[in-house]
Amino acid sequence: MKILVVGDLQILCEDSGGIRAEQTRGTLSWVLGVLDQYKPDAMVHLGDYGEDNRGVDHYSLTLMTWFMSETFKRVEKSWWLVGNHDFCTEDGSVNLMTALQPLMPENHHVPWPWSTGPEGTMFVSYLNKDGKENFRVESGMVFAEKEKTVLFSHLPVNGAMFSPHRFEEGGIDPTWLPHQTIVGHYHRPNPPDPALAAFGNAIWYAGSPMSHDFRDNCYDLTPAQQLRGIWLFDIEKGEVVAPPVFIENPAAVYYLSFAADLDAAGVVQDDWFTKHCVLPLDRTVLKLTVPPGKEEQATAIFDQTTKASTILRSDQHVSATVEESVQVINPDATPAQAVTEYVAGLPPEKLSGLDPAVLEKTGVDLVQDGYSLPEGAADGC
Repeated sequence: MKILVVGDLQILCEDSGGIRAEQTRGTLSWVLGVLDQYKPDAMVHLGDYGEDNRGVDHYSLTLMTWFMSETFKRVEKSWWLVGNHDFCTEDGSVNLMTALQPLMPENHHVPWPWSTGPEGTMFVSYLNKDGKENFRVESGMVFAEKEKTVLFSHLPVNGAMFSPHRFEEGGIDPTWLPHQTIVGHYHRPNPPDPALAAFGNAIWYAGSPMSHDFRDNCYDLTPAQQLRGIWLFDIEKGEVVAPPVFIENPAAVYYLSFAADLDAAGVVQDDWFTKHCVLPLDRTVLKLTVPPGKEEQATAIFDQTTKASTILRSDQHVSATVEESVQVINPDATPAQAVTEYVAGLPPEKLSGLDPAVLEKTGVDLVQDGYSLPEGAADGC
């Protein structure tokens, strides 16, 4: 059974002006094109369709239901896991996907909290502490009965990679997991070593098909961890029977931030960038920190050679990060006024090369329900 696996989409509206809105719409249309091209037997979404547990607004919900309806036309079976960003209430009693389950045709499922599927597959959504313990006990019996199982999950896993220097300290013990596991939740893809995968007990971190901002910095990642896309798995009798096919997302925008020295000839003195970076630089927003006085030289190198959208910073500003800048918006402002205030207060590095006037108009149109949907979206809903 060939299964197309899609990681965290995190469709949203409030924060999605400019690059991110284009990337989201382009990604959803591209996934549908992949279904047309590869014609898999089934599709699995690993959870996180919303953002920050806010649920979704009208535009996002319309986009999501359009995407779902188009998916149902293209594949006979699908599973839509619930992620930690899909809960609409603080206590986790209501989530987006179980609310949408009644709209789904036969053979399209929301595994809540978990379920089993064909060819030795199992599907587990994001669970709270009690849910994880119940899963550990009950699934342990299931795994004992089945020698081989392929698990699709949104569960945090102890030791999983957030970034090259930060790893999951909580999460479930990976020894609880079955023969082979495909996990969402973590945005950076991180497939196992092929030699280990061949022996089972392997974990594929599928990653998000999109990067969202500089928190998804690609610096210091291996080639297999840099690119964003989706995966095609071939599964039989509870086992991944062939190396999964990675399909890179041509709509993905990448974010790369690093400090670099330049030699007298203008060569970048950074081994990772010159030897290991495989990013499509024409779709990369590059934040480069260079020694004072080297800005003009760096601009010439990166704008002409890489064609990346470059944001330059000199050494004395290296400690001023985007995350440290906090804006306070007038609580009495209308939505359109709030957008205008927000854009006006953005520091240059947070604009990521965007035109403030275009970003403001995009945001104002968005909150006034003037943002255009992808072709066919309105009909699909």
